[in-house]
Amino acid sequence: MKNKIFFASIMATFFLFGCRGSKDFKKITISDFSKKRVDTLEPYNGESYISYYIKVKGHVDDTIKFERKNYYDIQLSGKIDTIINGDYYGEKNLIWIFDPCKATSGKLDIEYGL
Repeated sequence: MKNKIFFASIMATFFLFGCRGSKDFKKITISDFSKKRVDTLEPYNGESYISYYIKVKGHVDDTIKFERKNYYDIQLSGKIDTIINGDYYGEKNLIWIFDPCKATSGKLDIEYGL
């Protein structure tokens, strides 16, 4: 009986955290380099955050740019396998702009979160 209660509590925990949504985490694949993409990460109320990250893996034929709106931008090109991170303490939404700049083709797997 104790095993059933323990298992049920574990499953309930996974269910609650799994249904939380994805305001503070996104995973996308980009293969269309014809337009900019703007995305927002939102902190959950009551959560403690200390950093943000972006993982980029793939390849592009020329320069692309990731911009943290109103702060800075990062330019990447060619074969890419990198992690970008920085301090973030949950005060505001974090707005990212993906700009294909000079790139016209390629494929990027991007994961970003708080």
